[in-house]
Amino acid sequence: MIWVWTSFCEVCGSRKSKYVCSRCGRRVCEQCFDPKTWLCKICAQAKGWEPIEPRAPQMDVVTKLFALSFLLIFAGFALIFLSALLTIPSGETSFGFVFFIGPIPIAFGGGPHGLELVAVGIAIAIAVILAMFLILRKWF
Repeated sequence: MIWVWTSFCEVCGSRKSKYVCSRCGRRVCEQCFDPKTWLCKICAQAKGWEPIEPRAPQMDVVTKLFALSFLLIFAGFALIFLSALLTIPSGETSFGFVFFIGPIPIAFGGGPHGLELVAVGIAIAIAVILAMFLILRKWF
């Protein structure tokens, strides 16, 4: 038998309760609960604390770095595309790409310096993967 808790908030009475106050035992919703103190609005006011207003969740450092990396990748692709449009076709243009589809690297290049560009791309990819493993090892 599965027990389902479907009572409404004992403070506002309008939303479903998800938490229990650690002081009085009231069942309260997210809006009427302070996760830092584990108290409902009523107990928090009785102790002299200010009522907690709901606010948007803050982004942590990892999320900010993840968003920044996507912005940098987009800016890099935009610069490459712009340089390809503005380059005069002279036969001396070189390019190199390295893509990872899962664990499989796909690399190709062209032009007089294509091989060197592919090698630099692979070196950068290896450096990023090593840095990622070092960071994850530090966290776990």
